[in-house]
Amino acid sequence: MADIPEPLASIPFYPIRYDKPSPIHVFGSQRQWPCNVHIKREDQSSPAVCCGNKYRKLEYVIPDLQRATPAVTTIVTEGGLQSNHAAQTAGVAAMLGMECVLLLDEKAGGLSTAASPEAFRSAGNQQIYKLLGADIRVGRGPQDKGTVLRQLTADGKVPYFIPSGASTHPLGGLGYARCAFEIVAQEKEMSLPGTGRYDYIFVACGSGSTIGGLAAGFRLHGKLASQANSQSKLPERQLVGVMVMDKPGFEKQVEVIARTAAAKVGLSGDHMHIHNVRLVGDFVHPGYGVFDEKIEGTVQRFLREDQVLLDPVYSGKAARSMSEWIDSGLLAEDSRQHGHQEISKVNVLFIHTGGQTVLSAYAKA
Repeated sequence: MADIPEPLASIPFYPIRYDKPSPIHVFGSQRQWPCNVHIKREDQSSPAVCCGNKYRKLEYVIPDLQRATPAVTTIVTEGGLQSNHAAQTAGVAAMLGMECVLLLDEKAGGLSTAASPEAFRSAGNQQIYKLLGADIRVGRGPQDKGTVLRQLTADGKVPYFIPSGASTHPLGGLGYARCAFEIVAQEKEMSLPGTGRYDYIFVACGSGSTIGGLAAGFRLHGKLASQANSQSKLPERQLVGVMVMDKPGFEKQVEVIARTAAAKVGLSGDHMHIHNVRLVGDFVHPGYGVFDEKIEGTVQRFLREDQVLLDPVYSGKAARSMSEWIDSGLLAEDSRQHGHQEISKVNVLFIHTGGQTVLSAYAKA
């Protein structure tokens, strides 16, 4: 188990995942990549429905809503028509015996390019929402959550709003700050070459709290290791966030999330920066949630070669970007610039964020 330091260890936490780390195993074994690539299976981290990265964030949000006075009756959140976050939030609401209202934007996602708009509106996560008993409200564009919250209150409900992905929630970055220590603990149990740790970590970025939380967690670990003189000078760990949508000002949003999480775990502003966070938009186009032939080819290849099922919106795009970095030689060149001498000793971790339940929404005739 990971050794979680204070004050992070004392922040209220509601476990949804298994009481052991999500597994890490070799990835791309048939690709003959020059570096060492592993995958962390966040899609296998919990017995709960639609397992994925959002549960780590919700584990810190739940105690906050449970402390609210008067007692919360209804969780409200927002997202696209096939939102993984919405599915996991609806699952949490059912788990806690609360009602759930989902404010879904049908323009945010792949509806306009779906092979079957009917399937996109009814299959995938839409089926999950309904089975979980969520109140699904679909609009053409972002909905006025203020109006919804006021109406629920007028109806005698006590609503609690969780923003998209739980990312801009004040506690949204803590789940992956904790995950950073989990990864460090797993590294210690492995015989990784070179630095003995993961030098590059690739993850999909939609709302920013996964990579922002990781940045805060690894920064805290680095500070503690430095104080204990237990870490020799190594090339800085690089966090590569693969953007899944075009989002102006996204780097600033990630920085705010990272700094918010850092402050809660005892890091001052002087110790928190995101110089090692790289946000890449190589595959933003043709758009968020669009399952084009290239992403389909990536999903198909890893399924056939590794028996790993990726999702078309997040992990599929992130895996394609990582593959391009490695196959094009960009990773080798970048690693040399950061002080690594041999690409064969560079260690890469790909984080699978889940989301496979949307696949049926992209069904072709």
